[in-house]
Amino acid sequence: MKAIKEIKEVFNRDDVKKRFFEILGEKSEAFIMSVYNSISANPGLQKCSPESLMIAAANAATLDLPIDPNLGYSYIIPYGGKAQFQIGYKGYKQLAMRTGQFLVIHATDVKEGEIISNNRLTGQIVFNWMSDSERKGIETVGYVSYFKLTNGFESTFYMEKEDVLSHAKKYSSSFKRNEGVWVEDFLKMARKTVTKLNLSQNAPLTAQIQFAIKVDQSDGEGYPDNKKKTPHQINEEKEHERILEFINNADTVEQLEEIDVFVPDELKDIYKSKIKELCERK
Repeated sequence: MKAIKEIKEVFNRDDVKKRFFEILGEKSEAFIMSVYNSISANPGLQKCSPESLMIAAANAATLDLPIDPNLGYSYIIPYGGKAQFQIGYKGYKQLAMRTGQFLVIHATDVKEGEIISNNRLTGQIVFNWMSDSERKGIETVGYVSYFKLTNGFESTFYMEKEDVLSHAKKYSSSFKRNEGVWVEDFLKMARKTVTKLNLSQNAPLTAQIQFAIKVDQSDGEGYPDNKKKTPHQINEEKEHERILEFINNADTVEQLEEIDVFVPDELKDIYKSKIKELCERK
């Protein structure tokens, strides 16, 4: 077909092949072949501009995430005549585990009756998990993401099902058209949503995870955490990043006590966990 031929011509350009080799090394040829396979299997992608397909593929390559839709790590999907790079739940989980800072990261649906209490002041939620057999036929009421860092810090992020649906309706055009991954596998996208938001709001953000959040659905709908930020928000985030880096690199409790008054509320738990860790080393 003419479309596939034009796409292959773009990916066969020397500058493009060189770029992918710089990113992936010897794996670049196999990756480009997987891109061809995805395009050949998806008529919608064949209608996308070759340049947008190349950019989407480059984002996947930079994060070293496979784009085979059957694997669930990342996808290249058609959106308004352009290709859009989208990260899956397993992709975010993979990126987090690569940092070496996560002991556990997981997301699941929550059935009616599995939440015992939700302390809105501390954010602590107490669950009473049912067995798989007990859960069959029970209505899903929400979705939750959980992670625990090597320094002991834990974070639980919960969204009610209605909130996830509102999120999809507001930010996903494919959901509005009753098509795409949101429709084909709602659980997968709900788990991805709570995981992404939990990481972006509560986890130490490595350069790779920050890049992932930035480029996820970058040519299409976009999510709230991808929206353009004000200069104040940007400066505040940079200051928080500097403080977080100082906490992670501190060698003594005395060093940490010097910045005590500057630690924002969202970093207090990490700050306290680091102090506890340093005290236990003595």
